[in-house]
Amino acid sequence: MHAQQEDRSETEHLRHKVQFELKLREQAELRLSEAQNQIRSLTTRIGHADVIAAEHKEKLATREAEMLALRAELFNAREESAQLREELNRQKVKPRTSETPRARPADMVADTDDTAQDEPEPVKWWLR
Repeated sequence: MHAQQEDRSETEHLRHKVQFELKLREQAELRLSEAQNQIRSLTTRIGHADVIAAEHKEKLATREAEMLALRAELFNAREESAQLREELNRQKVKPRTSETPRARPADMVADTDDTAQDEPEPVKWWLR
């Protein structure tokens, strides 16, 4: 009788142990399922972040290309502006030198008076 009682208590002990192990297994499966859901969620978020990053990279490349084009235009405009300034400075210098009449010898004045009647009158550019 004592052996039967020991067998029963050992059987009960083993049943409790099996139930405890089953609960542990259920908890582990639940945690595994939650972890898998988090992994799927994070994978989705990573995918969305990759798409957004690719879009931003594309926009950045477009903006950089626009900036490069604008810098080229600015460089060309500055070059053109410098050329126009040089031309303007040259034009300012030319009238000053042509405004001061040079003294001509008397024989040259006589020769030019004869030919001046045949030629049209010069344009007076300073009156514009």
